[in-house]
Amino acid sequence: MTNPPRSRTFLERACRRLRRAGRAGLMLAFFLLAAVLPTAASARAQAGPSIELLEIVLWPEYDRPAVLVIYRVALSPDTAFPTQLTLPIPAAAGEPHAVATGTTGGELFLTNYTRAVEGDWARLTIDVDQPGVQVEFYMDLELSGARRDYIFTWPGGMELSSMTYEVQTPFGADGLAVTPPGAARDREDGLTYIEGDLGPQEASSSVQISITYSKSSPGLTVDALQPTGPLEPAGSEGALTSGLTSWLPWAAGALGVVLVAGGAVLYWRMNQSPADRRSRPRQRPARGRGAQAGEIDASPMFCHVCGTQAAVSDRFCRRCGARLRQ
Repeated sequence: MTNPPRSRTFLERACRRLRRAGRAGLMLAFFLLAAVLPTAASARAQAGPSIELLEIVLWPEYDRPAVLVIYRVALSPDTAFPTQLTLPIPAAAGEPHAVATGTTGGELFLTNYTRAVEGDWARLTIDVDQPGVQVEFYMDLELSGARRDYIFTWPGGMELSSMTYEVQTPFGADGLAVTPPGAARDREDGLTYIEGDLGPQEASSSVQISITYSKSSPGLTVDALQPTGPLEPAGSEGALTSGLTSWLPWAAGALGVVLVAGGAVLYWRMNQSPADRRSRPRQRPARGRGAQAGEIDASPMFCHVCGTQAAVSDRFCRRCGARLRQ
């Protein structure tokens, strides 16, 4: 029996090695893919939903001698609900004043959240079931006499399709300066707001908004806001209506007192016995005042000649016959 050529044996061994290497490479690729896919899915879950708009609202000395900071978030329209959104707030703020979700620009409802502190920042993980999210917290103002200063910092960490800010001018403030500068707009509440557009933000970028103004009075903005409109000029229809409205409760009260008193008198008179009513002397007409036509004078009559008492219907005295004076 002849042996196969050496070259053929070498080729067969090489093919068998390649086949074994191919099976091992395929298994290695499978294990690598199984390890990478969960990691990628976890990274996507941690990134959370996409933010279409983040509005930073800063109201200094609104209802506290501090800065009310509000995040107004609008999520991307293709967000699948329910989901969770993570937002950073300064750790120094403590627990947020409110965390809510709802329709964008509509009614909001309080929602659940968890707070985890990482150094100078606390991360709020919020349960979200609607595209609108709002977070409120307070930060301290830096005071130096009448001067007030505050610097808001956004630490980044997430991509934002758009970022804007709004600063409310405190009541009684002078020389409000905001950096970066924005446009001033007056609103129906009588206050001036500074609004700015900061554009899209990368995850690696951070933003600062600084506020400086002077204020000598300790009053808060919420105390200065009046729930009613301006007063109408004197003599106008609005002022007349306002005056009538203010006096209406007093008039109604007086009418009520009169009705109660009248009812009490009527009840007292109706419950009197006939004997009580008869015992009261009948009032006579005043002397020297002639009786009106059709009235009968029921007072006693006497003859002017002999003094005999006569009846009401008598025309002549029954004793002396003299004509009686009517």
